[in-house]
Amino acid sequence: MLRILILFIRCKRIELILLGMSLVFGVLISVILTETYFHQKYWHSIGTQFDSELGWKNKINEISWRAGKIKQTTNSKGFRSPKVNPNEDHILMVGDSIIWGSGVGDHETAAFYLDQMMQSHQVLNMGVQGYGLGQYYLNLKRHISTLKPKLVIVTIYSGNDVSNTARGEAYGKSKPVFVIKKKKLKLLNKNISKFSCSNLFARYWTLRNLFGNLKETICKTVGYKNYFDTLPVIVLLLKKIEQLAFKYDSKVLFIVSPSRDDLTHKMFLGQRKSKFQVEYYTNRYPNVLKYFKKHPSSYKGFDVVKVITAMGKSQLKNSNHRFFQKLFESQNYFYLDILKEIARDKVLPETAYSFYTDPDHYSPLGNRRFAELIYKKIKASKLL
Repeated sequence: MLRILILFIRCKRIELILLGMSLVFGVLISVILTETYFHQKYWHSIGTQFDSELGWKNKINEISWRAGKIKQTTNSKGFRSPKVNPNEDHILMVGDSIIWGSGVGDHETAAFYLDQMMQSHQVLNMGVQGYGLGQYYLNLKRHISTLKPKLVIVTIYSGNDVSNTARGEAYGKSKPVFVIKKKKLKLLNKNISKFSCSNLFARYWTLRNLFGNLKETICKTVGYKNYFDTLPVIVLLLKKIEQLAFKYDSKVLFIVSPSRDDLTHKMFLGQRKSKFQVEYYTNRYPNVLKYFKKHPSSYKGFDVVKVITAMGKSQLKNSNHRFFQKLFESQNYFYLDILKEIARDKVLPETAYSFYTDPDHYSPLGNRRFAELIYKKIKASKLL
């Protein structure tokens, strides 16, 4: 049998070689066609490109469209603002997609609304989608020396800024990360390769879908996995941002921006029960929905209020927002708490809910209110 097989291979050698080459060629063509079909035009999100220091950044002089109708425009520095006016004093708004204005047009961002209010200053939108605090600092460091702003506004989003700061990877892409070594901050991933292990898996459909289960083994991501290990890094990064601003004679205003859940929970506390209130929690927590279905009479009773109140208090007590509140208060930072300010307005929960386009990002109405609160804080504190 073995002799027959050897004889067959010798006789059909050329045919077998051609067959093997055809298979290899076919696989290569399939991979190329697949990657072409799934190719991502932008690096992290719409309007971004790779950057070896920051992981990614906004494209310069870019006009892009989200969902085919939301216009996103950047200037020559990659800011979502008009051209930098050298004859005006500047206010820099630093942050992630909250400041960038994910889901809203160029004339519906918080930076745009604040710019309309600050007649004597130009407000520049430095927000970049997906950034963590380490990238906030590095991006500010890149631009502050040329702009020399009068005020730097740093918005912390309590929803994901801790997780986006923790590791040298976010949303599958490699990024810089700070860790603590000998009680000092140390920057890792200084010179990021476009073809790093994480970036290859993020960019190539074939790798991601055929070998995705091996990524954690193959790609070694630096940073912290534990939530609590990241908190000291955040404390030191905020101090670095403050020191950098002071170096260029800039004042600093920190802002804590809540998630929709945190804000809605806050507005529910102390409110009388309503249909919206119950529907919100039942949609948010399926187990509560099951409870209401089993106990329909509870809708008008005290049990519903007890459940809602307990859930709201638990959400706020254990949230990242609470951590940032305590941090800023303990360090005597000058800051604005959006959650607290809107709660003072005593708006209806339905109104608070309408401030968002999704669980994280402000709607045009929310951005306008956000800008009004910043303007009020600047004027009341005589920052400028």
